[in-house]
Amino acid sequence: MSKFSMKDLLNSHSKAEAHSGPENMIELEYIDIDSISPDKNNFYSISDIERLADSIAMVGLQQILVVRPNKAGGYTLISGHRRLEALRLLVQHNPKYRKVPCKVEAEQSNIDEMFNELRLIEGNATTRQHTDYEKTQQAARLKDILLTLKKRGVNIPGRLRDLIAETLNTSAAKVGRMENVANNLIPEFQQEFQKEAINLSVANELAGMPEDEQKAAYEDYRQGEKMTMNDVKERKAPSPAPAPAPYKAESAKEPEPPTAIDAQERQEDCDQEPTTSLDMAKCPACGKLFDAVSESGRLDHFHQHSRSLQCPHCGTYLAVTISSVEWFCKIIQENE
Repeated sequence: MSKFSMKDLLNSHSKAEAHSGPENMIELEYIDIDSISPDKNNFYSISDIERLADSIAMVGLQQILVVRPNKAGGYTLISGHRRLEALRLLVQHNPKYRKVPCKVEAEQSNIDEMFNELRLIEGNATTRQHTDYEKTQQAARLKDILLTLKKRGVNIPGRLRDLIAETLNTSAAKVGRMENVANNLIPEFQQEFQKEAINLSVANELAGMPEDEQKAAYEDYRQGEKMTMNDVKERKAPSPAPAPAPYKAESAKEPEPPTAIDAQERQEDCDQEPTTSLDMAKCPACGKLFDAVSESGRLDHFHQHSRSLQCPHCGTYLAVTISSVEWFCKIIQENE
């Protein structure tokens, strides 16, 4: 069994129209060019108008326009937007192009209009080369129409993405990228995408970024920064943690030569040195430290653990007893 295609869907609707009566028959009319309005849903680029106008001037209009009456009393263009613009260019120099030959379709239901748009997209997809932006718009519009038709009860078997991919002669994966761009790319980059300043791959990468990051990227792009695939991927990659600074041992400093003030401060420190040595004792009269061991060598009276000596600073006679950790000094006679 062959896969369901867009042609199958359109053919099924055409058969239903053929049995609906003569009210849907197409009429040919010559319509004033100012009465024809472009279809607001047309997203195809209007390019090479001058060349097309030259061709029409030389060999005539080879394919007439298709229009439909609108509520404003004029006509809405269904097919032939480039031809209409070429005729507008020609009529500026020759009024004979003011009356445009058109196929006029009868007013239709909303579903009929959607099927006509499907025919237009399906026909354009096979007869023209399109930019990535135009293909993205085609894919988005096809999805909207097909979803609406399914809700209205039209039978459309299979996955919509596969049907859209077959209609546009591309892959389902590429259609997925187009959907991502259509739904998530910010308007500023949409314009660059439309101008072909960025391609589909770059647009898809950008569309995967949060909106605020896209706006920051656009500001950089506007200032002249490139926006390639690698550039966008680098933006999306998490910033590496900063490497720890290498250990650097402090170099030993040469000691500065002592000054007179340094020497004085060291002497004061020595005078106030705490009794951490077993050789040092503290005089209770003047509060200064002295070497009890060396001083006791000059005395006549001493015992193994108790000695009497004179403070070398104030001359006070002291009874000094040594324990296992410190000296105990008691005043015997103060110096007169």
